[in-house]
Amino acid sequence: MKLDLVVSGVGGQGVVTFSRIIVRAALAEGFDAHYLTMSAASQLEGAVRSHIRIGNPAGPSARIRRGGADVVIGMDRLEVLSDRRYLSGGGTLLVVDGGLIPLLARTGAGKYPSREDVERCYAPEKVVWIPVPEFIKKSGYPGLIGAVLLGSLAAIAPVVDRDHLVKALQEEKPFLADLETDAFFEGYYLAGGEESFRGNSVG
Repeated sequence: MKLDLVVSGVGGQGVVTFSRIIVRAALAEGFDAHYLTMSAASQLEGAVRSHIRIGNPAGPSARIRRGGADVVIGMDRLEVLSDRRYLSGGGTLLVVDGGLIPLLARTGAGKYPSREDVERCYAPEKVVWIPVPEFIKKSGYPGLIGAVLLGSLAAIAPVVDRDHLVKALQEEKPFLADLETDAFFEGYYLAGGEESFRGNSVG
C-alpha cells in the first residue's frame, strides 16, 4: 500500500504539523515515510506546501512528481489551484471550505478563488469539500483545521491506521489533545458518512 500526498495552505494553518503527525503515525505502523516542506514567509501567512510519501518503500525522494499525488489536500482554496498538476488521474482533492482567507486576499491585493473556480480547475467529481466546524470557528484557533483534514483523509484514504493517527495527533500537542481529537473525528465523520460528499458541502 502507498499514499502520496500534497498538502498546501498558508502559515498558521498547520501544514507542517499535519505532515509531521501523519509521518509519525505511518512510521509507528511500520511504513517507510518522509516529507518535504516548502514555504514562503509562513509566519506572514505566506504559502506553505508539503509533499508526503508513505509506502513500503515510500520512494527514493520525498518530492512528488507531476500527476503522482493520490490526494491533494487544501487548507484553503487559494493554494490548491497551483497544485492541480500534482493530482493523479484517479486522485481526489480534499479541501476545506470556510477557513482562514490569506492576508493578500483579505486586503484586496489578490483574488480569492470561489468554489466554482476550484471545481473548474479539478472537475467537480474529484473534489471533497469539508466545512470548518462551528466549534473551530468559535475557538479562533485555525491550527485545528489540520486535525479536521487529517480525520477526513483517514476516512477517504485509510492507508494509515486511524488509531495511530489519533495517537500521533495527541502526542504532537498534548495540551490540546481533547480539542484536536474532537476536530479529527469531526473531519472523519464529515468525510466518511453514508452520504456521498463528492462535489458538495457537508453541513
